[in-house]
Amino acid sequence: PAPAPDGTAPAPADPSPTPVTAGPMPVPTPTDTFTVATPTNGICIVNGDFEDSNYTDWSRQVTLATSNITSVPGFGGTGLALKVFDRTHLARGGAIQSFETSCLIENEWYEVRADVLAEYADTTDIFNCNPALYYIEDFDGGSCPAIAIFEPNQNIITQILGYTTSTYNSNGWNQIYGVFKATADIINKGTLDIVVARVPTMADLTIDNVVLSPAPSGAAGKTDCTASNLIFNSDAEIGDARSWFIRGHSPLSKIEMAYPGYTGDFCFKHSGQRNRPFMGMLQHLDTDCFTAGSSYMISAWFYYFVTDGEGNETPAMCQKENVFLSDACPTFEIAGQNGAPSLGRLANTAAAPIVGGWNKYEATFTATSDLIGTGKIWVTVHSVGPGANYFLDDVQIVPV
Repeated sequence: PAPAPDGTAPAPADPSPTPVTAGPMPVPTPTDTFTVATPTNGICIVNGDFEDSNYTDWSRQVTLATSNITSVPGFGGTGLALKVFDRTHLARGGAIQSFETSCLIENEWYEVRADVLAEYADTTDIFNCNPALYYIEDFDGGSCPAIAIFEPNQNIITQILGYTTSTYNSNGWNQIYGVFKATADIINKGTLDIVVARVPTMADLTIDNVVLSPAPSGAAGKTDCTASNLIFNSDAEIGDARSWFIRGHSPLSKIEMAYPGYTGDFCFKHSGQRNRPFMGMLQHLDTDCFTAGSSYMISAWFYYFVTDGEGNETPAMCQKENVFLSDACPTFEIAGQNGAPSLGRLANTAAAPIVGGWNKYEATFTATSDLIGTGKIWVTVHSVGPGANYFLDDVQIVPV
């Protein structure tokens, strides 16, 4: 560039954007690729590794939901684990421990983990569940195990703390992970029950290595308004889909991990079937980091493909200009808690799409007081019609 009129050196030119080029589709990763170490130190929970087989600190709820428990070999074939069987309640039919909330510090963030093995009752066949389901679904292919807190002797969940992470390992053990903030409401309960359950009653549940510990900086799901990106687990490099769900109730729509991503080793793959365009990948954000009247940019990279009746996946062209077409390109919807109010499907302002490659998505939105007033913002991949799916990578929300 030529020097500026005042004789100063010109500013460096912006780097050229990464070209959008066609390339091979990412491929799914094996479901047992990732082994995540469970921390051995923790707070609040006693005998979380179940090595004390007396289980005096753990119970099976007998007032509201009966179950039986026994010792079995632990995670990885070492030590002991707790197996819960003859379960009569989806949400409370599991391992239960009461704890005093004084072990927590108000407004601090904590993470929970556990290793879990769900099997069809009275068999060694791995139970078919879908960790991408946000709601409790009591059917074959429904909810995966989760960790929740209840008020003692109550049947209503106070809060779900952690979910089974995707991709689901259909060969054995899986991990529950989640983070939560110890709000004044939680602290003021005094005593709470922590419960590992939520899998349908047609399954037996084996549990090991239950840990509650302070959440580290940058933990997925821990709200940090100073972060450069308000989306959690935005690039899939953790190796699982924690913080992401599929909107709706279909057991046939799932999140898988695939490689390579647009950048890095991994990306998300939305696979399976959907009936409606809004049944896309979903993340919930606290509204603490959003200001009414302020604008934000949401961006991502998509790889769009269609799936035929035989399950064959083929890159395809999608339509960017009209978000309501049956072959519309992926968009995002920004909405409040439970999907209302909604700012609608945000049209892509980036370049025209190509077939067989990664395509950029970019849009801006303005947060409204009604949106923020719901307490949660739902970020949903929208507009993808039945028969089509996508890979997703590098999702960002940043202030404009």
